[in-house]
Amino acid sequence: MQICLDYYRILGLPIQTSADQIESAYSDHVQQLPQHDYSEAAIASRHDLLTEAYEVLSRPERRIRYDGLLLKTIRSSSIPENSEVELTEETESTTPAVEIYAPPTLEITPDKFLGALLLLYELGEYQQILQIAHPCLEKPRVSFNLEPDEFNLTQSQSRDLILVVALAYLEIGREQWQKREYELAAQTLTTGKDLLTKESLFNSLAQEIQTEIYKLRPYRILELLSLEEEKVSDRMQGLQMLKEMLDARGGINGTKNDRSGLRTEDFLRFIQQIRVYLTSVEQQALFELEARRPSEVASYLAVSALIARGFDQKQPPLIAKAKEMLLQLSQRRDVHLERAICSLLLRQIEEAGRAIELSSDEEAVNVIREKSENAPDLLPGLCDYTEEWFDKELFPYFRDLTGKRAVLKPYFLDEEVQEYLTQVSVDRDSASSWETMDEPEVINTSVQTIPQEEELNNNNHNHSSGNTYGTRISRGNTQDSPSRLPSERIVVTSRETETPITKAPGQRRREKRQRRGQSRQQSRQNGQPRRPRRLKPLLWCLLGLGILVGGISWARSRQASQITIGGLEPDQLLVRLDRAPILIPSGTGTSTPTPTTSVARTLSQDTAQKIIQSWLDTKAKARGKAHQIDQLSSILTQPALDDQKSRAEGDRQANSYWEYEHSFTIKSVQLNPKDQTQASIDANVKEKAQLYKAGKLNQSESRDDELLVRYNLIEQDNQWRIREIKVLN
Repeated sequence: MQICLDYYRILGLPIQTSADQIESAYSDHVQQLPQHDYSEAAIASRHDLLTEAYEVLSRPERRIRYDGLLLKTIRSSSIPENSEVELTEETESTTPAVEIYAPPTLEITPDKFLGALLLLYELGEYQQILQIAHPCLEKPRVSFNLEPDEFNLTQSQSRDLILVVALAYLEIGREQWQKREYELAAQTLTTGKDLLTKESLFNSLAQEIQTEIYKLRPYRILELLSLEEEKVSDRMQGLQMLKEMLDARGGINGTKNDRSGLRTEDFLRFIQQIRVYLTSVEQQALFELEARRPSEVASYLAVSALIARGFDQKQPPLIAKAKEMLLQLSQRRDVHLERAICSLLLRQIEEAGRAIELSSDEEAVNVIREKSENAPDLLPGLCDYTEEWFDKELFPYFRDLTGKRAVLKPYFLDEEVQEYLTQVSVDRDSASSWETMDEPEVINTSVQTIPQEEELNNNNHNHSSGNTYGTRISRGNTQDSPSRLPSERIVVTSRETETPITKAPGQRRREKRQRRGQSRQQSRQNGQPRRPRRLKPLLWCLLGLGILVGGISWARSRQASQITIGGLEPDQLLVRLDRAPILIPSGTGTSTPTPTTSVARTLSQDTAQKIIQSWLDTKAKARGKAHQIDQLSSILTQPALDDQKSRAEGDRQANSYWEYEHSFTIKSVQLNPKDQTQASIDANVKEKAQLYKAGKLNQSESRDDELLVRYNLIEQDNQWRIREIKVLN
């Protein structure tokens, strides 16, 4: 049979090559035997082809004749029919090899068939292997026929054929993975694994392919969930794969091995990423189920979905459900601002005020106070904060809510919302009546009266706070009381106008609440002390579990959705799946550095220059042809060390390497004033990176970048090491 090979390609040489190069290439190929478990017959077949090519090309007379045959192939494939171009000796000698449109072929005898496939594998011609081998695989075992009555393979030869085909599937799958064709890569890898499983051959290779499939699963989930919502079956497949992955791990923060290679903090980051591809309904269903394991992370994500849906779809029962879950979480986590938001949306205003008092998020509380500066209470600030929270920290994480703008007025004006909140208020009043029946009735005509129904359509209520929403949260001296302010007093004033949002239900209930308000006002007039504000320390990690929650918004980080890149190479995903988002704090809280005598307490411009130069040199060695991966530990520490090792190992496994040209200028050097064992360097880095695959330059993936990079450093063993690398532009 004819196979697309020639003697030069067999030895890995160009046509214009010297006799010494032919000798050296032959020697190298003979000594470098295939790494996989081929039979001796297959290896001998490969050796015979190498020897045949060497004998032809090493003898001048035979090489001249062979070159003439190649030139005829070039002429016949590169010059159109009926061409009047005159072929001369000069044109023959100057015709470049790149003009070959149909590669030359080599006639292969049956005894050299497997050897040819092995050489095609070494040349990276994986698709060609499948094209040649598929007719064989479709035939019954031990009687593979490429052509009628021509090529019959023994059982040992068929075993070799299955091995080289499975390896070709593995390499094609990896190439598709690099091209970000994740689902196609999984299908290719599965085909190769199924071939081995069906024949019960090469279990270790089958396990290796299965490991690749497991590692692909997060990428496949992202690819499927990011499809258009019309592609329901594909997205459902992605959701099912996500559930299987969660089951295999034992939940979001589980410690079981799902064979994806993701650590707990990596998986949390992955979950944070996929949220933007899930609707609020999908997230609610998924995370409510996960919260039953139990899982605090899943509980908080379920709360986020419930609040988002409840507000957007004007379903306050969902918000009430979220509030109940937050009450459980608040025993261990600082989720008091979320509780305040839920209470506001449920018109439980006094409870919202108490929740604000409990929050340890000083930054957010101060913002609320500042926006309520000229008001008698904190309501204006809470309303503004709530809208901003929806816009920036909640809606962007839901596929169906991204880009929406939160406005409280339409929510409170909705008739079904008003009906539900009024009924809830009645129920709460009934439940609390036993607490207030002995309360003295103090009449105070200065208490604000509740507007009648006809007033709601005629009057605008102006407040000293300007444009605000809702009932007042007192800033004055108050005494805690289990009762709530009257729900009828909630007045919505949008960013443009102010309009009361509820109808007065009944005079008797209204008078009862007026008396309650008067009683509280009387207490304030008597000078009873107000409970001081209490700010608890901010909780940054899940105690006992040692896992990160800062990336899922309850750590209050306004940058929770920002993804940093772990190095200068562009990642296949928005986030690195094999690296923690930030260093995980210890279970006992923020650690205090032990005082030591250190030479790294200062970081000069010159030292920073040396650190970055050392890193770039080390990177070139680790990602270069020699793959000196061990060098990385001399300049990096976790999590950057694991990240860069993973990249370098991936290069080596893919038989690829990078050649770099770097230049840089230091932009800024800064020590952490609170912990001088930490520092950061910002640098403008110019990086020219050329990728070589199987020894060949890959222009499409090579690049020339100018980047602003931040290197976060930490002192270890009296030496600065890079713990995190972020591309800022």
